[in-house]
Amino acid sequence: LVHFGLQELKPSTIARMLSIMIKTHSGLTENTHIYNSDGTDISINNEKNALQTWNIDTFVLAINDLVPTVNWKDVVKELDHPGFLVSDRQALVLLVTALRRALPVELYIDLLYGKWNNVEGQLSWVTQAIRYPDIFCFGDHPAHPVLIDCLKHPLDDTKEIWTWRSLNLIECLLRMADTGLYPTVLDIFRRGIQRAGELIFLGLLQLTVCYEIVI
Repeated sequence: LVHFGLQELKPSTIARMLSIMIKTHSGLTENTHIYNSDGTDISINNEKNALQTWNIDTFVLAINDLVPTVNWKDVVKELDHPGFLVSDRQALVLLVTALRRALPVELYIDLLYGKWNNVEGQLSWVTQAIRYPDIFCFGDHPAHPVLIDCLKHPLDDTKEIWTWRSLNLIECLLRMADTGLYPTVLDIFRRGIQRAGELIFLGLLQLTVCYEIVI
């Protein structure tokens, strides 16, 4: 980080560094160049056993060491920028790992559920989390859970179903659908209904804000 000429690591800077890491998590084994702030190549990694992806633990430790007063919740807020995108499973792993090392989920989950300017970036995070609930399950962190007392039989105890226990997730998706991402959100709901139809419909009934979506 010192070689990059960074004199002050603001939350926005850290967020953009993390964003770059999750977008470039593969292909680091050959011809990986790291440049100084003046453009000078300071390292070339060509070893056969070179790092396959970013060492996210070291990144978080380095940030905390360099900026002991860093507010990681502010870093999460700054992930709402045009370059943020969670494209696949490994990107989600890196992002979730970094945040778990930095702060409890309960301290930032409301930011993920909230309104973003970069709605596409927000939806990419939500989509990958729904797709891979073994990495991040919304049902484990609902600000408001879907009430299931009325069900006559217990739900299957799987992450794929339990991730839809979050009323906040359902409302977040519906809100994003209203921003022009309706087809993508509709596809997410259709896939979800195949696994957790009862839970999703209960959630829709329990929302206090009315949305219109044809499933």
